[in-house]
Amino acid sequence: MKSHSKILLWLLVAATAAVDAVAIAWLVQAGPMSRAAYLFDALVIGQLGVVCIWAVFAARRMWSSLLAIAVAVLVSTALDVWAAWMNAQESFGIYAALAAAFVTALWMLKQTPLWQRSVYSARSGWQFSVGQVLVVMTIVALLLASLRNTELIAGSGDWKFLAALSICDVLMVLVAVLSAVRFRAWPVRLAVDCAVAVALGVSLTAAAAAGWLGESMVIPIYQEIVPNTAYMIVISLVLFVWLELAPILPLRRTET
Repeated sequence: MKSHSKILLWLLVAATAAVDAVAIAWLVQAGPMSRAAYLFDALVIGQLGVVCIWAVFAARRMWSSLLAIAVAVLVSTALDVWAAWMNAQESFGIYAALAAAFVTALWMLKQTPLWQRSVYSARSGWQFSVGQVLVVMTIVALLLASLRNTELIAGSGDWKFLAALSICDVLMVLVAVLSAVRFRAWPVRLAVDCAVAVALGVSLTAAAAAGWLGESMVIPIYQEIVPNTAYMIVISLVLFVWLELAPILPLRRTET
């Protein structure tokens, strides 16, 4: 188990806040349709993933987990509405549904034999019951239903792209957690995370260019492959740095 300094943790929080401030300032100046939106969204999603990982693997009480996730979703929504000019209902629904998907996927990972063999104590932290997971999944369904008649979903075919992007986000979080507990050397973990991020970014762009994610998202692959891939890489880096430097996963490393 790593020895995590409180000073290091606060420095990490300060560095994260500084990067966020730069991304927000760039987005406000450049506008929500600029490339700045990719960086902003990636930072928000990556940090939301960090909070959900902490909630599943490190939090000791249910109320603290739910409070942390609720605060993260509300802050993400507020920033999205203010800086990216998003509709509050759409933004809240998207972030809340994604947080619920993160938590559900991480809980399912925690029950696998692979995870049981990779940690010091497979029963550490607050444990979900099956009933609680069903509640979370019900909340996801209700949130998605609330988005059905919004302009983002009903007014265009963007919901397919949004669904594919959310799946990529969830997969990136799972890969980051798995690599953190399966590989001892940090360069290997970083390489695995970045390689998966590139693969997800390229796959998402190719699917959109092929028309699988809706006609409105059909854009030449060369125009979006770099920003989509960069988006996934930024998420992977946010997850990697926090899992390396913060006491979120008090786990043993297995041999590479």
